Amino acid sequence: MRKILMSLLSVLLVCTSCSNEADDAYAHERAFLKFPYANDVAPLFTALNNSGQWCCIELGTSGFIFKTFTQSGSYPYTSEIKNYGQPQCVAGFVVGKSSLPDMNMQYPVIAYDLACPVCYSQHLITRKLTLSAPEQLTCTKCKHTFDLSNSGLSSDGNRLLRYRTALYSSQGSGMLVVMN
Repeated sequence: MRKILMSLLSVLLVCTSCSNEADDAYAHERAFLKFPYANDVAPLFTALNNSGQWCCIELGTSGFIFKTFTQSGSYPYTSEIKNYGQPQCVAGFVVGKSSLPDMNMQYPVIAYDLACPVCYSQHLITRKLTLSAPEQLTCTKCKHTFDLSNSGLSSDGNRLLRYRTALYSSQGSGMLVVMN
């Protein structure tokens, strides 16, 4: 009986061993945004400097459109933005700080794509998410909701496309960089 239990235990250990594939927290889609006027746009400034605040950034024909749950604003494409490189994303960005700290008890700036990952991965259709609550994005088509305070997860385990971010400030101005 003891030999059978030991064999069963060893089989279980082999079956639950670590995989070589790590669960990558960041999306593999191309993304780029360099916005050197982060302090000049009220919705973005609010989201970058307050936990629990998020700002959607959409790419319009003549400039950026910024929307939070309560306010909106815009900023035209400047020659500096055009010369450095056009923004790239699937559907736009949502940028901000979660109301819950990370494992290091910090509130880092986080960026996700505004594309619904369910519609995008299942049907290759780009549908923009909307802020339906201060820390919640919702797809109007498939009705999935994503919790921005919980790493962009939906109730069924789908995850938003996340990108790397950096926030630089010097001489009173702020620059937001989102990339992958």
